[in-house]
Amino acid sequence: MFENRRRIIGESLLTGAVVVAALSGYLIAIGYRVPTYHNGLLISPVLIFLFASFIVGVELRIGFHANLYITIAAAVLYLVLLPWSPLFGPGPDVGTLFDFSGDTLFLAVVLTLIASIEYVVRNQAIARSWFTPKATTWAGGVGVLSAILGLAIRTWAFGIPVGSHSPILAGFVLWMGLGGFLLGAVPTFLFVRESLLAPGVVVGGCFIYSVIVTWQSLQSIQQSGAAMDATSTTFTLLLVGWFVPLAVALLIGGLEYLLRARYLISPVNQ
Repeated sequence: MFENRRRIIGESLLTGAVVVAALSGYLIAIGYRVPTYHNGLLISPVLIFLFASFIVGVELRIGFHANLYITIAAAVLYLVLLPWSPLFGPGPDVGTLFDFSGDTLFLAVVLTLIASIEYVVRNQAIARSWFTPKATTWAGGVGVLSAILGLAIRTWAFGIPVGSHSPILAGFVLWMGLGGFLLGAVPTFLFVRESLLAPGVVVGGCFIYSVIVTWQSLQSIQQSGAAMDATSTTFTLLLVGWFVPLAVALLIGGLEYLLRARYLISPVNQ
């Protein structure tokens, strides 16, 4: 069993690296250039592009292993059509390779959701045994409360309007609501189902930190009389980029699971 898992992990890492190289080569072949950054702050698009492309490759390998054909087809189709993505602006005459960082990150997040749904649909017996009523009920309840709390803190406590008067801004709010729900539901589910503490600690720590930093920032802005930019607050960034702390929480939670299973620190399967 462990040898098979090790093989799958190794092949997943290799596929991730291959997708990074293949996608980069594809974009360069159709005319996009590789920029040279002299400002350290501008390195973030590079890291996002590389990380997201790597994750897409890992998900492709896992999709092949679990027979997730819809996930595989969606990933391949999106990667092929990436230069014409609606999220992308400039063409190859002015665009660079790393202008696709947002697109690849969006693909990695959406692909994870598609893969999760497809796996549950294709493996309903396994899903029913894993999604116990107790864990699912607790996760759903805490997730709803987390979404409401997140939007309420942003809107009323911080005085930042939701801005739902246009379809784009309404979608923005729905995206933050989804993030608030998952940030509450996933760690709760893992705690009730597998007694994992790390995901909740990571997400809770990010939530508390973003609230404190945003509150201090807004106080400074009010005292100085400067205009407030709602989109740049740390708390808003947490709700918009919820997949980042969630991914970190799942990664650390997986490590906690493996350590507990190996050293029998506490019950893993309940």
